[in-house]
Amino acid sequence: MFKNEKGISFEVMDTHSMTFNDNTFDIVSISNTLHHLAPPNNLLAEIKRVLKPNGLLLVIELYHDNQSEKQETHVLQHHFRAEIDTRNNIFHGFTFKRSEIVDFLKAQHLQTIDVFDFSDTKRMNSSNPKYLDTVIDGIKNAIQQTTNFTDSEDFQTRGNQILARIASTGFMMPKQLVALCKFENE
Repeated sequence: MFKNEKGISFEVMDTHSMTFNDNTFDIVSISNTLHHLAPPNNLLAEIKRVLKPNGLLLVIELYHDNQSEKQETHVLQHHFRAEIDTRNNIFHGFTFKRSEIVDFLKAQHLQTIDVFDFSDTKRMNSSNPKYLDTVIDGIKNAIQQTTNFTDSEDFQTRGNQILARIASTGFMMPKQLVALCKFENE
């Protein structure tokens, strides 16, 4: 998407030791990342290191509580895929409650400047055929990844139940917490 944009580059590196210099960035953003980090993880310490003094951290993280029925379908499939990833030795935790994200940020010595909820209800839902196909293909792929599990029949049943729920209830991207933060001076 940004491949040919001037001044934009993508770097792949370990979150435990990024190769950026100290005090490099005015703002760092992480999106739907926290539930993918196996504890202990020093990502926030690394972010603090690469942020300029008074730099901003933008955190976007989906959560599982207080969702509509269609959004709950997404949460169910997300947790289903997280369980499969984890069984395949890829850490992928369940999503947090909204309050757990806020508490986590406070515990990291982050001062929240603004916190609000966001949901892309117009584009990322079951009435968008392209998005729906991607979701269904993802669930079918996840089911395929369970064929060597001793309880693969259970996973296949659960995956098919989620597919049936998509057909009956629908599917929508859940609300996400958006938090603009600064690290407190220590």
